[in-house]
Formats: sequence, structure tokens, C-alpha cells
Amino acid sequence: GIGEVVLTTRKNPRVLDMNNREEKLVYEGNAKEAVRLFPRELNVAATLALTASAEKVKVRIVSDPKVTRNVHEVKVKWKYGDMLLRFENEPHPENPRTSALAAWSAIRLLREILQRNP
Repeated sequence: GIGEVVLTTRKNPRVLDMNNREEKLVYEGNAKEAVRLFPRELNVAATLALTASAEKVKVRIVSDPKVTRNVHEVKVKWKYGDMLLRFENEPHPENPRTSALAAWSAIRLLREILQRNP
């Protein structure tokens, strides 16, 4: 099984309503608390918490003025080895707290549901 999952999310300070000029750790803790504190920013943490248990998923949110995209790094330790996944997504133009990919994924899912259940 999965031993540990660590999600590090980097976002530009203006997306987090901050104005720091240096990289700053905003949050470090489990996914359950992260989703409660940042419900509009962390759909990746919520998805990981559904895959593993919310207590096994550690979340780090970093306010980083050098990034222009929403960056998610996922480290997974499990009995067969380690994995590292990195995603860099353009922010949604109307809601930069999330990526455009998240909105398009939600639209596609809704279309699929509506096609199955007219």
C-alpha cells in the first residue's frame, strides 16, 4: 500500500492574496485541514485524499513570486518504490486560484454525466 504522499503546491502570491517578494511557506499539514483552510485552491489535495487517506497526505503550500503557473509536485512512497510527479498548469483566466485544466475537466465530466442520464 501507499506509505506516504506529499503534495507541494506553488502559487504566485497574488493568487493567494499575498504580496511576499520571497518564497514563503504558507501551510504545512494534512490534506483534510488543507482542504478546509483552502477550499478553492486545493482540488489536487482533495483528489489525493480520496486516493489515499486524508491523514496520509501531507500538503505544503508555497507562495512563490517566481511562478506564473500553478505548480503541483506529488511525491508518493509505497512498498514498491517512490514516485515523483510534477504538474505545471496555466491559471484559469477568470479564477487564477485554480487551473484552467480543472475547469475543463469539470465541464467534461458534467457532459459525460448528462449524456448518460438525459
